[in-house]
Amino acid sequence: MKLIGLLIIFYDRCINAVKRMFLTKLFKQHGKNVKISKNSFFSYSNITVGDDVYIGPNAMFLSSIAKIIIGNKVMFGPNVTIITGDHRYDRQDVCMYDISDAEKKEENDQDVIIEDDVWVGAGVIILKGVRIGKGSVIGAGSVVVKEVPPFSIFVGSPPIRTWPRFEDCNDALKMAQLARLMPEPSQTKTAACISGPDGAIPFCSTEFKKR
Repeated sequence: MKLIGLLIIFYDRCINAVKRMFLTKLFKQHGKNVKISKNSFFSYSNITVGDDVYIGPNAMFLSSIAKIIIGNKVMFGPNVTIITGDHRYDRQDVCMYDISDAEKKEENDQDVIIEDDVWVGAGVIILKGVRIGKGSVIGAGSVVVKEVPPFSIFVGSPPIRTWPRFEDCNDALKMAQLARLMPEPSQTKTAACISGPDGAIPFCSTEFKKR
């Protein structure tokens, strides 16, 4: 019986490997070493995926009009959902179900951008117009409805920034540039750590000054 179980597991992995090989070709654009786990669903034609991306099982990335752009070295846990659009609900003369994509407003569909070196935890939901900055971590079960600054850790529903990944913000920026995760800025960037309310863990504030 154990041998039969091992054969079933081996067969399942082989089938999934073949499926991944063909399914990645359906994306609008994809890089190298893109791994897709089983039971995932994508609106392929609107999705761009970079290099070294892992997508956990039961993912659902949906976009009918806007784009989903995923950078390099991004990890998704299981059961992650990305949705770039809303239904229109402001009309009284017609049911929401009957409103076509062509009748949507511009704000109903907005791109979702996930930059390089991001870890998205299990069960995260990312909604329209969100940009997740480089090097960030999204905690399991979070609902992301607004921009996430680079090198931040977000948790909650909706998420709140709880702490920076690095104690020294300037060191974080230098590390990013050295690792070529972030291009050299055209402006001089200075960063400072600001204490949160009631003595909470500080977060990073970045300001720009013209050269």
